[in-house]
Amino acid sequence: MSSKYSVLWVFLGCCVPAFGQTPVTYEPPQLAEPNAWSIILMPDIQTYSKFERNQGITELMTAWIAENLQPLRVLTVMQNGDLVEQNGIDTPKGPNGDQTSAQQWTAVSRAFERLDGRTPYILATGNHDYGIVSAENRNTQFPKYFPVDRNPAWKGVLVACCPNRVGKKTLPTSSQHRRAKNCSSCRSNSLRLTRSWRGRKNSPHPLLSNGFSFCCHSR
Repeated sequence: MSSKYSVLWVFLGCCVPAFGQTPVTYEPPQLAEPNAWSIILMPDIQTYSKFERNQGITELMTAWIAENLQPLRVLTVMQNGDLVEQNGIDTPKGPNGDQTSAQQWTAVSRAFERLDGRTPYILATGNHDYGIVSAENRNTQFPKYFPVDRNPAWKGVLVACCPNRVGKKTLPTSSQHRRAKNCSSCRSNSLRLTRSWRGRKNSPHPLLSNGFSFCCHSR
C-alpha cells in the first residue's frame, strides 16, 4: 500500500471514534436554591499568562463567568494571586514562558476587561507578581494594569484602599463591602472579631456569621 493511502487510513481511524460519539448537550449551571448566590474563586493563572498559547484559557474562564453572572447570582469573583509568572522581565525565560512581563500583564488585563462594569472582582497579588522573577523586591506592575478606578462596578463597593510601601493606594490593600439578600452585612472590625474568637463548640466563626471573606495568596 502506498504511503499516501496509509496516511489516509490512519486519519480515518482517528476520526471514526469521534464521529461515532453521541453529542453531549450543554447544561448551564443552576443554583441549588432560589435564594442562593455565588462567589467564584479563580486559582493561580500565571501558567496561562506566561505562554501565548495558553492565554486563551484565562479568556475562557472570564467569558464563562460573564455568561453566568446573572444565572448564578454572582456577588463577586475572587482571584488568589500569581496573575503572571514574572513581574519584571523584558526577555522571556526559555522553557518558563515565551512572553515578556508586559505581555503577560496585558493578557491578564484583557481577560478581565469583560468583567469590568459587571461585577466587583477582587484580585490578590502573589509572589510572582512582585520583583523581577519572584518577589526579589516589593515592586509590582499590578497598579499600572489594575488602577483603583478601572472597574466601574467597584463604585459603592470598594470602601477603602490602604497605602502600599510607597504610599500609593492600591487594590491589593483594599477592602470591599457587598451585601446580598439573606447575607449579613460586613463590619469593619473583622480582625478584632477573628482574634477574639475562641472556637467554642457550636459557636460559628464570626467571619461566617457576619459575612466576611478574605482574598489572599499564601504559600
